[in-house]
Amino acid sequence: STTFAQIYEKGSKNVNLGLSGGYGSGGGGLGLGVFGSIDYGKSDVLSLGISASAYTHNYDYAFVDNYRVSYLTLNARAAYHLNKIVRDNLGIKTDKSDVYIGLSPGFRHVSINDTYSKYYSGSDTGITLGAFLGGRYQLQKNLGAYLEFGAPMSSIGLTIKL
Repeated sequence: STTFAQIYEKGSKNVNLGLSGGYGSGGGGLGLGVFGSIDYGKSDVLSLGISASAYTHNYDYAFVDNYRVSYLTLNARAAYHLNKIVRDNLGIKTDKSDVYIGLSPGFRHVSINDTYSKYYSGSDTGITLGAFLGGRYQLQKNLGAYLEFGAPMSSIGLTIKL
């Protein structure tokens, strides 16, 4: 049996790379995006980092591709890691897993391209505040999988321990 170091601990650096979805899913279209983040363990329970994403959603009604909404985001991240609580209170081993909850304030740029009437075309940049609940599972020494449920965006992919 191979022994791994904790997937999260003070001083650890984790990079997440994956697919994302969010910012509304109505309108009959499907939007997918890409997501990336890096987190640094400031303590055994707190990590800080940055994230970026790009996401596009096509809204089509009655078989007409009416418009496309695209988002670009750049956020700071702060996460509280629940491993000690999970291990001590629930008796679950956390040597290969990491459960965390956090906030992600930042900026987003939104552009709308109305291919049907041009009425809704335009772009805007503003401040956003996101929240997320996530988990990582270590598959190999420096490679794992992650899943984050969030508002306004969720993501799934690979995590790399640097």
